[in-house]
Amino acid sequence: TAFTGISNVLNIVPFPSSLRQNGFVLSGFNVRILRNGLGKVDIVPLQVNFGHIYTTYEPSQTRQANFTVIARQVLRPAMGQEFTIPLAITFGKGALTQDTGQTLNLVSLDGPNKGQPNGLRLSIKDDKGKEITFDKQEVLGDITITGTVTGNVSKVYTAVITPTPGGSVKTGKFSAAIPVTVTYN
Repeated sequence: TAFTGISNVLNIVPFPSSLRQNGFVLSGFNVRILRNGLGKVDIVPLQVNFGHIYTTYEPSQTRQANFTVIARQVLRPAMGQEFTIPLAITFGKGALTQDTGQTLNLVSLDGPNKGQPNGLRLSIKDDKGKEITFDKQEVLGDITITGTVTGNVSKVYTAVITPTPGGSVKTGKFSAAIPVTVTYN
């Protein structure tokens, strides 16, 4: 069907429904507008505590702790709509520097080495044990948005701290704030 008027520039021609690979089921012309605040991301626990790490006792220098990222629907979609959205997740570097694409250098917060790498590095593994690459999108999963507000997807990750190869672990407090971004395709 063509729009009539002064300028006949936009023609919308419907096609049968088609499935985009790893995406939405779309008709030939379909615009889906997602409501602001449709979903929410929770990280549980919000803070991972690795406890005390002793510079003189090497077995204490490798630690790991699990956390879960949950993307959940909190609002209803437009009346009569139900659809599935593929979600992606990105773990940022925050203020840390990369040791490799999969590890970040941790930094001392106090003492004589304040602001310097403390000899430990952080990595994050997915639920299959694969190290994620920081600042790179990874698959989180598909969320189905429903009228009954039941859509959710979750994945367990493991934060791992290990000594930097060839380095020495320095005393002092450390902390890392890793931004987590969940997006849809």
